[in-house]
Amino acid sequence: MAYADLSAQLAGTIPGLSPILAATYVKQAWRDIRNVRAWSFKTGVATLVCPRQVTTGTVAFTQYTSSVTFSAAATTALTPFIAGTPLLTSLQIRFSLGPLYRILAITQNSPLIVTLDRPIQEATATLGTYTVYRAYVAPPVTDFQRWESFADTANQLDLKGPRLTRTSLEFDSRDPGRVNFGWASYLGSFVADAAGTILYELWPHPVDGQTFQVTFKRLGVEFSAPGDTQPLLIPDALISTRALGWYGYPWAQANKARIPDLRNTDFLTLIGLTRKQYQDDLVPVKMQDDELMLQSVYNRGHFVRGLRRSMDPPLGDAAYWQSHPIYW
Repeated sequence: MAYADLSAQLAGTIPGLSPILAATYVKQAWRDIRNVRAWSFKTGVATLVCPRQVTTGTVAFTQYTSSVTFSAAATTALTPFIAGTPLLTSLQIRFSLGPLYRILAITQNSPLIVTLDRPIQEATATLGTYTVYRAYVAPPVTDFQRWESFADTANQLDLKGPRLTRTSLEFDSRDPGRVNFGWASYLGSFVADAAGTILYELWPHPVDGQTFQVTFKRLGVEFSAPGDTQPLLIPDALISTRALGWYGYPWAQANKARIPDLRNTDFLTLIGLTRKQYQDDLVPVKMQDDELMLQSVYNRGHFVRGLRRSMDPPLGDAAYWQSHPIYW
């Protein structure tokens, strides 16, 4: 059932409830259900490309400004990224071995002129050397929640677990000048951009080029357009029951005094019954989701003669991990 139909159904169930408020309640109910667990439909996959560094040609810039002009040779070398993969605005630039600057915008294509994220601190140059590569990456979707794994199949590397939960502050203590280059082995949160999206830093910096197949968890897509629908796993009734028990019936109870059609209904009892029905209905949906992709258990785990394999943590659900010490 589409978002508009769920909203109309809710508005028709409770006298006096406006269609606009009903739509808001359905949207909130769908958000509540998405946040219950790491549903299988909240897993995403994407390709993240870090190209080989570009050093061809020279650059010109004035100290304390944020504009960089590339020579003809540099423009030719970087042109494939103006509308290619990855985009030039997802790459970074540094001069000599100075700090990295993020390329925010392209102000001219030929000769190529870009705007950086902050004023350049290096001395003014007319034939300066430069390096353009990708060390900072942004989530591939707007409803991003967390990274699951980075798989570099070409080099047989797989980043997951603690390797994806570092910070750039940790990299500062190990490599403050960022002079370690090679295959990226860690990912750390770096900074939020102007839109509030967290950027992440790969370390060591992959200047020789590296491509990752990444998996991640997402928050799930909101209801927006009238025709929007939820994934097939989630039944319409679950959303309707959540909307009634947590939003519709409480609204009716609060407005009984001013709407005559609501006065003779025991909404407090209906709230309790509906919430119980929701909890009962949620159980088989969770079980079905576990059949698709085990979510309630940390890891299936395997043991050899009582000893844990390094790649297979022991079996344990959330209750287990909250009641037992964890050793790494």
